[in-house]
Amino acid sequence: MELTLYDLYQKMLTEMVPTNWWPAPTKEQVLVEAVLIQNTTQNNAEKASSLLKAKTNY
Repeated sequence: MELTLYDLYQKMLTEMVPTNWWPAPTKEQVLVEAVLIQNTTQNNAEKASSLLKAKTNY
């Protein structure tokens, strides 16, 4: 049986329960900051996320 990424996520969520490890108030902000931090520092990712939120209201 081949697992999809979603299946793996669901399995991990069931086994590990939510940890709320990312300090962001919305799922959208978690996603944006997770992508941004791949190519920059955490500080700059947070700044970019804040500016993006102010301009787009995500």
